[in-house]
Amino acid sequence: MKFSIMYVKRAVELVLKNDLRARDDDKWLIVEVLKKLGFNVMVEKNNVNINIPYYKFCSLPAFESITRCRRQFQENGLYPSTKRIRFIRRLEENSMRKIKQWF
Repeated sequence: MKFSIMYVKRAVELVLKNDLRARDDDKWLIVEVLKKLGFNVMVEKNNVNINIPYYKFCSLPAFESITRCRRQFQENGLYPSTKRIRFIRRLEENSMRKIKQWF
């Protein structure tokens, strides 16, 4: 069973609502959303173990879909990241615009 984008979006919203770290860190967001979707994810001090049987692997949502949902929420003013992270993202966005001008 493949997760619909609306189901993934709802899981992202629940994580963003309750976890401030997920608003700033896409990798943490992905781990927490996978947990919310029922995947076996264990987070230890310096390790993240994701155990997914092959039959469930096909239903794994694309990580880009998860981060895209986060960006959409934040573009609409919901679940904002910290000022520091907003500043860093703005710098990266401006540098990407400069690169885009080369082409």
